[in-house]
Amino acid sequence: MNRRGFPSIVKLRPDIEWVYYPEQRRWVAKDPISSCFYYFSESDYAIAQRLDGTRTFSEILASGQPLGRRLTQRWLNNFVRSLAKSRLLQTSSLAPNRRESTKLGSIGILLLQTLISPLSIRIPVFRPTGQSSLLKLLASVLFHRSLVLVASVSTIVCGWLVLNSVLAEPERLIYEVSRIQGDRWLLIFLVYLSVKLLHEFGHWLACIKWNANCREIGILLLCFTPCLYCDITDSWKLASKWRRAAIAAAGIYVELLLAIVAAIVWLNTHSDLLRLLAGSVIVTCTIGTVLVNGNPCFKYDGYYILSDLWGVPNLYQQSSRALWRVFLFALGGSEVNRTDQHGNQWSLAAFALVSGIYRAAFLVLLIWLAWLVLEPIGLGLLAVFLIVPILATKVLAIGRFFGSIILELNSRRGLSSSRLIALVAIVLISGYAAFNIPIANSVRARGVVTFANKRPLFVSRTSMVGQNGLMRQQITQGDLLLELRSPDLELEMLEIEHEIELLKSKIELLRQAAVLDPVANYEIPTAQELLNEYQARLKLLQPERDTLTLIANDRGRLIPSHLRVQTPIAVPVDVRRANSPLALSNQGCTVERGETLGWFVTDERIAIESIVSEQDIQSLSINMPAECLLDAAPFDRISGHVARISIEPIESVPDELIGDPMIVITRDKDGRTVPETPHYRVTMHIADQIDRPFLGSLASVRFTAPKRTLWELVYQYFWSIMPTNSGQQK
Repeated sequence: MNRRGFPSIVKLRPDIEWVYYPEQRRWVAKDPISSCFYYFSESDYAIAQRLDGTRTFSEILASGQPLGRRLTQRWLNNFVRSLAKSRLLQTSSLAPNRRESTKLGSIGILLLQTLISPLSIRIPVFRPTGQSSLLKLLASVLFHRSLVLVASVSTIVCGWLVLNSVLAEPERLIYEVSRIQGDRWLLIFLVYLSVKLLHEFGHWLACIKWNANCREIGILLLCFTPCLYCDITDSWKLASKWRRAAIAAAGIYVELLLAIVAAIVWLNTHSDLLRLLAGSVIVTCTIGTVLVNGNPCFKYDGYYILSDLWGVPNLYQQSSRALWRVFLFALGGSEVNRTDQHGNQWSLAAFALVSGIYRAAFLVLLIWLAWLVLEPIGLGLLAVFLIVPILATKVLAIGRFFGSIILELNSRRGLSSSRLIALVAIVLISGYAAFNIPIANSVRARGVVTFANKRPLFVSRTSMVGQNGLMRQQITQGDLLLELRSPDLELEMLEIEHEIELLKSKIELLRQAAVLDPVANYEIPTAQELLNEYQARLKLLQPERDTLTLIANDRGRLIPSHLRVQTPIAVPVDVRRANSPLALSNQGCTVERGETLGWFVTDERIAIESIVSEQDIQSLSINMPAECLLDAAPFDRISGHVARISIEPIESVPDELIGDPMIVITRDKDGRTVPETPHYRVTMHIADQIDRPFLGSLASVRFTAPKRTLWELVYQYFWSIMPTNSGQQK
């Protein structure tokens, strides 16, 4: 043993695989057991080859200086220490464990992998062998530079066209999504499996193109969703980093080709089924790829692409170590040995921090969605079974983190006690502030500029539109506002009046007949009782008929709504639905019960009506201050207060707000555009008068809600909607 605690003679493991990268002038070593990669300079490789188990440290130092390296005892000790830490040395203490690890069967490896990563389980299926001429031709054509260039340009063009189409007709997209039900979900799932099959096929063809070995193809249970995977680990043997990155990106490239074809179909077909299938391909190959496969925060294609282009092997492990070193350095720890690190330490630490936060947020979202979906349908126990192992691994990681801090405190390097105390104080103060110190809170919503006081003119019974006061600029008290005609009601009243006249005639005849025949007197009470019943029914229907005729109770004017109605066949096609239901051309059209045809405005002061979600409406109250910015005048800030809050959810989204990105809308069973979650109407009275030309303009409203702690805000956002959703599903 030398004075550093190493054996006098060490030996590099003979099973390490080596490949030379001429472009970067360095060697790459792969550990076949851990599947980790390590970069060595030419001089480091020369020193590593001298560790053959026959030479002592002194003999290695005396064997000569390698090119570009000044060999010293201290450097050699650090170099051997890094090799030992990476488990690249063959020692008596490590050999038995490694031999035993190679004896694990496929079932044992699968179980171990399931415990370590329950959200990503791989099941090998087959090993591709042989390369037919057809596959080589297909690979050559698929990855030809001309096709790659055309695909890149087509992706931009098709993406722009699809985005313009969606923004031009958002209602159509919402309607098509609302019709996804039944067997169409099965078709979408089959499309997803087909896309992922072609994705892995692209990796295989890329391996054929650049003569890399494809080890196996199997089934991947990603978040318990079945898809395929292709093991292209042997692509690391390629010297060119661009070819290695190309093989890793081949699956994403194939998905972009599929997205281009699907976009062309989606833009040019009128078939609902084809648009659905093409749309699902577009979403899977773009949004799905960006979130998972192309995202370097997860160890999938994007991760390996970044690792190859950055020149950092084992990016996850190295970035984690770099973040730990930066953390120790911030706590006053001294610099540690970094011979096993490639790339800038601060850049690696930043990547580890960003990817860690992203993965944690994704994990929280996944756990929350699993509970939200499974618990309402009685599968809460299954949700717990899935969630507990995930949380257990995270708890163990946190335990190891604090254990490492304790070890650093007891190490020779040590940490700064003052900095550690400051860190603990910051954590405690932050926790106290999150739970006890209220912060400014506000509710934001979208609204429309309208009149302050207006009386809605709604339909109390399915009727036909008759005369109205729309043509008059000013309506005085007693003028006609709206006249509706209900043929069913009028027919029912005529039938009752006819029955009443018949019964009156019958009673009169019975009274005359009673003079000669006393038996007729016994029929008169029955007829009289039936007459009274019909008269009572007629008396009840007359007020209902009166409600179909609305009279102005004050001076004002009539404002029509933009409701689309069923127009009579006699109305010319070119004017159907071109105007409001109160327009002269639409007289005689049918309107359903409960629809709002317009408003009678008696006070022409301007107000702003906004729609607020059910979650945020609980924070609002009458006379609460509010501010708004008009889309038509974004530099003028308008102040006011909450005047009215509706107690019932809105039945449909105002026409002006349809397609607004802040409001997620869908269609109900009657085809009306409604918010995806319940929304309520809030009227804001403003202090300064707005010019009339701004009527109908959109506005962004901010209500100053009572202050809340950070914990209350987070709780409200993530958990307060859970019981509501669960209750709706139950």
